[in-house]
Amino acid sequence: QIDVINKVSETAAKEYAIKVQLDKMAQDWESVELAIVDYRNTETYILTDVDTYIALLDEQVTLTQAMTFSAFKGPYAERIDKWNEALQNTSEVIEEWLKVQRSWMYLQPIFDSPDINKQLPTEGKRFSAVDKHWRVMMKAGLKKPKAIEFCNDAKLLSKLNESNGLLDQVSKGLSDYLEAKRAGYSRFYFLADEELLEILSETKDPLAVQPHLRKCFEAIQSVHFEKDLTITAMFSPEQESIQFESPVDPKNRNIEQWMGELTTQMRVSVRKQMLEGIREYFIVPRTDWMQKWPGMVVINGSQVHWTKETETAMLENGNKGVKEYYDKCVSQLNDMVFLIRGKLSKLARKSVGALAVVDVHARDVMLMMSNSGVDNPNDFDWISQMRYYWKPTDPNTGELSETGDLKVVMVSSEQFYGYEYLGNSMRL
Repeated sequence: QIDVINKVSETAAKEYAIKVQLDKMAQDWESVELAIVDYRNTETYILTDVDTYIALLDEQVTLTQAMTFSAFKGPYAERIDKWNEALQNTSEVIEEWLKVQRSWMYLQPIFDSPDINKQLPTEGKRFSAVDKHWRVMMKAGLKKPKAIEFCNDAKLLSKLNESNGLLDQVSKGLSDYLEAKRAGYSRFYFLADEELLEILSETKDPLAVQPHLRKCFEAIQSVHFEKDLTITAMFSPEQESIQFESPVDPKNRNIEQWMGELTTQMRVSVRKQMLEGIREYFIVPRTDWMQKWPGMVVINGSQVHWTKETETAMLENGNKGVKEYYDKCVSQLNDMVFLIRGKLSKLARKSVGALAVVDVHARDVMLMMSNSGVDNPNDFDWISQMRYYWKPTDPNTGELSETGDLKVVMVSSEQFYGYEYLGNSMRL
């Protein structure tokens, strides 16, 4: 009988241990409340400090599952199953809750914009339905803060799953919308989703694009808006400016349309400046000319004339012409040194400094060709250099065609100049 008593006592002790463990697990949750806090100016709330719930859940799920395999669970089997179900429900609810919260926090400021809702009506309605449930749920959580009591709710889990499904559809629709905008204006690929959405959410305010221009263009820091919101000029980071040939009117138009027109005006205006700058090269002294025009016009215009003058020197006097033109390049550099030592504006000093780097290279090329005996424009030592031409040009008068373009040539490769505005940047 003693063996029987010992066996019964051992069984009772282990069953009691399970009861104590179950009581302790329930007691542990008594002090765990949902940490719900205000979220910005949305008049609703979010869930925080979830690590506490997750750590406790992981620990208790492991213990409860171990109990389900115990040979002594008999008297508490039903209670163990119910507690295990409560923990599983709570775990799934918190997981889905956080998933909804992440998406809601990302999408809420986006769909807070009337412009976005107008452009994405279907997604706007779906988000509105989720937002309505979110606000109701968060208020209910405030009134019933006990975590295990509030989260052990199959209906709540079902509603959260439904919300996540709707938010996935909203996110996909938003992604497709952004892709369509980028397809309409490829430079939007340079912007992150958040940056593009910031612009699209303010379609009635074209000035909202200003902070993002630097990512869309190589050197447009900002553009000038007139009082009627038309855009008439662009500015580089160095505050060099170029006036547009025609104003760009962004009012009542899709942003990808007027940004495309802005890009066109950038190229048209740079091309016009390039043509006029090249034409004026021989009209005013070179040291005055390089201070008058935008930096990229000075660099490329000077290269056009260097190419033309070098070929003319070879055609007229062969290698002797090359040597004579080398002397001219040295003289031009001396003029620039004298100029730099004087008083110059900040922009002019940058232009002259950048041109000096290019001119030093041009001088070195002339010295190399002079020493190598180059005497005609078809010599490989010459055609292997990067040369600049305005084509077509009248062969008799040398007049540049209004319909021509700047072209860059090296050996057999000939490329159109792109007219991307580069500002007034240094070359070293």
